[in-house]
Amino acid sequence: MDRKNLLTRFYLKGYRILAHLCFYSENFFITLLGGLALPFLYLGPVSWSHRVAQWWCRCLLASATRYLGITWKVKNLPSKNDHPKLLIACAHQSVWETLILTIIFKTPSFVLKNTLMRVPILGWFFRRLHMIPIERGKMISKNFLKKAQKSLDEERSIVIFPEGKRVPFGKTARCHQGVFFLYKTFNLPVLVLSLNSGFFWPPRRFFKNSGCIEMQGHPLIEVGLDKETFHKKLCTCIQQGNACLAQNIQIK
Repeated sequence: MDRKNLLTRFYLKGYRILAHLCFYSENFFITLLGGLALPFLYLGPVSWSHRVAQWWCRCLLASATRYLGITWKVKNLPSKNDHPKLLIACAHQSVWETLILTIIFKTPSFVLKNTLMRVPILGWFFRRLHMIPIERGKMISKNFLKKAQKSLDEERSIVIFPEGKRVPFGKTARCHQGVFFLYKTFNLPVLVLSLNSGFFWPPRRFFKNSGCIEMQGHPLIEVGLDKETFHKKLCTCIQQGNACLAQNIQIK
């Protein structure tokens, strides 16, 4: 390798490290600034907490675009006027989808692991936003259904990750039955979302990849399907949709 190529590689590597350090540093201070608002959120209405959550998500995504060159494209979502509340079944590959869904749907209720509710400060904030905790591996409780019903009464959509965990990019995982239980109990149409965020924003890794994340909505799964038909349709939409988007990776 000649000297010029070596210097170019060294420069690009250094630039990438610096860009990521700027990204993480900026988001540390954004999170710290948001933390200063906690006393006011405790005393104020819930709407203040939702606004802070949306502000934080927007800042984080803007920072990812500015320093890391990560953009996004969301396609085929239904009109909010036609469907003010939905059950949203989303593929889960990274933290990115939680950020973008908070922005798109304004005040969604996420179904999340009960252990997250016990994390200091963060757990309080989740409770403040009326998120819906669930015990992994256990039957759905009456308290879970009560919280879900409260969210729907407030005209809020419910977001659930059918795979139950973050699935590495390019891998598949089985969908759990909890989505069907909510679908049947509340008689709601289901919006299935596929994505390729795991390639650009891999979990538990310092470096991310520049490019355009794509999220795609599928035709709504209307009410009235039996368990087997619903489950097959849900899994097919997520897995085939993810595979299709994986082939359309746009790298910068």
